[in-house]
Order: sequence, then structure tokens, then C-alpha cells
Amino acid sequence: MSTEQGSVSNKEGNEQLGEQNENQQYAALPGIANEDGFRKLRVWKRGMDLVMRVYDLCEDMPPCEKYGLSAQMKDAAVSMPSNIAEGCAGGTIGLFLRHVRVACASAAELETQLLIVRHRQFIAPDVVNHLLKSLLRLRKGLFALRN
Repeated sequence: MSTEQGSVSNKEGNEQLGEQNENQQYAALPGIANEDGFRKLRVWKRGMDLVMRVYDLCEDMPPCEKYGLSAQMKDAAVSMPSNIAEGCAGGTIGLFLRHVRVACASAAELETQLLIVRHRQFIAPDVVNHLLKSLLRLRKGLFALRN
């Protein structure tokens, strides 16, 4: 009986220790200590800026792409800062990291779409290249959050 009680105590101690470690990791990441902390993250701000620029670019896309490539680009762009915000508000480090991974995937999706736009010459290459540089900076920030 005392062995069982010892096991229960150790289990409870390990759970408490796990919670403490998770809380330390959670608090150590800037900007996710509360529900609106994401607004302080540079990567979220860059994502929001990129969304506005993608929307502007899509205004100049051919009308035949309004419901195709333009819509996909907007979705991918919006997904990045949205997932950062959702991950921050989720309350656990695991949920945060999962949403950062989704934002990384959306960044890769948007990069592919921008390359298609450049290849098809829907938009001037210098405009697309400037957006690709901004996207690269955002992706680096996302990868830094993952690690």
C-alpha cells in the first residue's frame, strides 16, 4: 500500500514538474503570455504588412484570376498572422508551435503562388521580387519561433 502511495506521489510530483517546465517555456517566449500578446510580435506585424501588400498586388491581377490564384494568395497571406495569433491565444506551447508550423506552410504556399505570378508575368517582376524578399524575412522569423 505504501508503494502505491509513493507511486501516486511521484506521479503527482512529475505532473507538477511538467506543468512548471511548460509554464517556464511558455513564459520564456515573448508575446504569448496573454491573449493579445501576439500584437507585440515582430513576425505578426510583418505578416499583417504582407497581407496588405498581397491584397494590393491582387488588385492588379488579371480579372480571370480573381477567384483562382488571387483568392489563394489572399488566403495564404491571411493564414500567417492569423495562425500566429491563434497559437498565442491557445494557452500551450504545443498549440503555439503547431500554429507556427501552419504559418510556415502558408508562407511556402504563398511563395509558390508568387513565383507563378512572376513566371506568368501577371505582375511586374520587381514588384513580385520585393514581396518575395519580405516573405523571406517573415519566414525567417517564423523559423526562429519554431526553434
